[in-house]
Amino acid sequence: MTAEIAILNRNAVAMAADSAVTLQLPGGQKIYNTVNKLFALSKYRPLGVMVYGSADFMRIPWETIIKIYRADLYDKGYPHLEEYASDFIDFFHRETTLFPPELQSASASEYLRIGLSRLREKIDGEVQRTIKEMGSIDEEQIKVLIRNKVAAFVEDLDKCEDLPGFGREDIENCATERKNEIQAALQAVFEKLPIAEVSEQLLHAGSLVLCKKFARKNYSGIVIAGYGEKDLFPSLVL
Repeated sequence: MTAEIAILNRNAVAMAADSAVTLQLPGGQKIYNTVNKLFALSKYRPLGVMVYGSADFMRIPWETIIKIYRADLYDKGYPHLEEYASDFIDFFHRETTLFPPELQSASASEYLRIGLSRLREKIDGEVQRTIKEMGSIDEEQIKVLIRNKVAAFVEDLDKCEDLPGFGREDIENCATERKNEIQAALQAVFEKLPIAEVSEQLLHAGSLVLCKKFARKNYSGIVIAGYGEKDLFPSLVL
């Protein structure tokens, strides 16, 4: 867990963060107490950024990402702090060296497997419960069970909050743009289960997994604070 604090008044902003990070390793958790979570966002402007959650993004350390962004920003100035925050987010879209298509595809596949595995667990649990109560289960019963579980899963996903910057149109586009990754994840997660009848619903479910705040334990967050060129007082953006 990260502890961070920002104190603002009309004259300045003070930012502080702890230095602990927990890594999930095959042998268990390991905690390091020497991680930097607070950085200068610009060499030429009074801007700071704090990172919380995962110590990396798409397996790239945040320290490296911010260092490259500083070089990209150089001495560019914006009137207000919010515009720096928007430019930092835009950087992830225009930076193809750090985030090449193959890395984006691998990250999408990882999130898909994590999210869709939750549905597989629900199906397996219901199958086992039915066998325990009835003594057996046939393929037609399994198909009915899968249809019901998929419908409920999609309904729950629809209720989840969209990721920042995502909307209904993005969800629809994702089903097309990430179709190969979604289908590969479906094959890996559901293996020989009879899912052909719900293939379209599962394609939509995969798109929702990628675009909603769902199944993400290793998420990251950023806090940017400081002054824009025309800001009279400091401000903060989460």
